[in-house]
Amino acid sequence: MITGRRDSESRAVFLADMRRALCQPALRGWAPADAHTVSRRAAARSPQPPPSCSLQGLHPAGAAQRRERRALSAARCATNSPPPCPPPPPPPLLPPPPLWDVPWGPRATLATLAAVALSFAAVGSLLAPAAASALRLRPALAALGASAAAADAAALLLGDAMQAAACLALLRVASRRCLSPHASPPARLPWFDARSLSWPELRRLALCCVAAFPLVSLAADAAAAAAPPAASAVEAGFASAALDPPALAAYAALVALVSPLWEESLFRGFLLPSLTAESHSGEGAAGGRHARAARAIAASALLFAASHGSAERLLPLALLGVLLGVLYVYVCPGKLLAPFLAHAAWNACTFADCLLP
Repeated sequence: MITGRRDSESRAVFLADMRRALCQPALRGWAPADAHTVSRRAAARSPQPPPSCSLQGLHPAGAAQRRERRALSAARCATNSPPPCPPPPPPPLLPPPPLWDVPWGPRATLATLAAVALSFAAVGSLLAPAAASALRLRPALAALGASAAAADAAALLLGDAMQAAACLALLRVASRRCLSPHASPPARLPWFDARSLSWPELRRLALCCVAAFPLVSLAADAAAAAAPPAASAVEAGFASAALDPPALAAYAALVALVSPLWEESLFRGFLLPSLTAESHSGEGAAGGRHARAARAIAASALLFAASHGSAERLLPLALLGVLLGVLYVYVCPGKLLAPFLAHAAWNACTFADCLLP
């Protein structure tokens, strides 16, 4: 009994000594904290926002430093990069006209024009009447019941068709054999371009005709008011064929198909390129090319107007020739179909105007 009591007392003393030994260091260092320490510990335990979202990163000094770094990097790139290309020049008002490389000079051009004039005189005065009499054109048409006006129109159509055929044959032979005998193969006429026109070219052609035909008509009216021109053989036949459909068809084919074909082949297809390539001074400069093209257009237009043999119609026909040359050089470069269509349209309008009362 005594022994058990002693053991319990000694156990209690041992536990008390152990408790005192364990709690003594913590109690020795404990002291009440002040308000500043408490707030600092609370701020340390509270969650902090990320640095990128804090207002301290948007300080004005930092923004100025960033702008300075960007300016320095841009200047460094500008010094290391190649110099910028100069701005492209503005497009010209008119495209440079084409330069046709013809294998002949001014003498060959004049000789060809003289040969064409002689062939026209020979065909009109000798060959066409001989062909009409050999074919017995008038008696044949009279046997078919055609009128005298239809016979006259058929004779004029035959003569003009023979003149056109002679002109085209002479141009072909002269350009391929006589004017360039040493060329291998013989020189062709690449500017006789019979390709069809695109829709943009047809629109430009129609706009040019609509804009220029009234001016040519006003010039023709002014010239007729100043000095009335003498009626040609074709115009004299219009009055007698007013009510004759076969005669009207023959005259329409004459003025709207045959005449524009050989006139455009001669004056625009042959003469204008020959005059353009006559002088090669200033070939590289656009201004020199425009001046040479303007001189060629004016010269071909004057010869075209003079070939009709009417001084009273010289001014309107020259204006029409300028229009046709501009179409061939600038609007549809090198395409002979454009001036041919414009010429046919002008002749058709003139023919319709003569038929109206």
